Amino acid sequence: MMRRALFVAFLALLACSTLLSAVDVKEYTVRLRIQPDGSAKGQIQLRLLDAAPGPFEVPFGIANALELKVADGPRGTEAVLVPTDGQPRIRITLPEGAPTEVSLSLYFAEAQVYSKLKTSKGKGASPVRLLRHTFVNTREGVIGEYRFEVLLPEGTMAQAIREQLPKPSKQEFEPRVRLGRIEGLQSATLRYGPMRQGDDTTMSLEMTSTRRSWGWLLVGCALALLYLVRFRDLVVPPNTDAGATHSSQS
Repeated sequence: MMRRALFVAFLALLACSTLLSAVDVKEYTVRLRIQPDGSAKGQIQLRLLDAAPGPFEVPFGIANALELKVADGPRGTEAVLVPTDGQPRIRITLPEGAPTEVSLSLYFAEAQVYSKLKTSKGKGASPVRLLRHTFVNTREGVIGEYRFEVLLPEGTMAQAIREQLPKPSKQEFEPRVRLGRIEGLQSATLRYGPMRQGDDTTMSLEMTSTRRSWGWLLVGCALALLYLVRFRDLVVPPNTDAGATHSSQS
């Protein structure tokens, strides 16, 4: 009896696993809008094929996400975070009557996106903030394309891309991470696909302030003043009136 019960439980677990991995994830986009205090508001866009009513799971590359909510999709769709020892997952349940091709939009928040604060060298230099994102496809199915977009706060710029993995293949004509602008803000976009089970991708950015330091401004003013003092004979025009008076008296 014990063996039979264990066998039935195993079959049930296998059936559940098959159900959770049946949906084809064609596109998976995460957009993270960073706030000046380091927190962030995020949006997830999923385009699904071969969808069916019931639960399925997708991996999620943000460990400390908060307030996950369904913003758009078939009426009655539910989504919850499933924490794990490693990368968390999102369990989505589609309602009865959901179409086989589904577009979903989810919202979430993140308390702090920066991994640590790096002190810049030099007096008056702006501090450097580090942002690192890694995503691993832990599901059995293939993810057609994974896209991670970061929108930086006003007055912030990406001064260096420290990591962009995996390296682009010879068939890829664009870098793994591309800097640009989205909605008027500087952005960095990570793209990779198709992703099979076990594939991973990583982006690491150094960010700093775009505002110029007062120290550099003061140094520039001092150099300009020194130039005027040392070369004043070259920049001050000759006294033409005095020359004209002297000629008339002669």
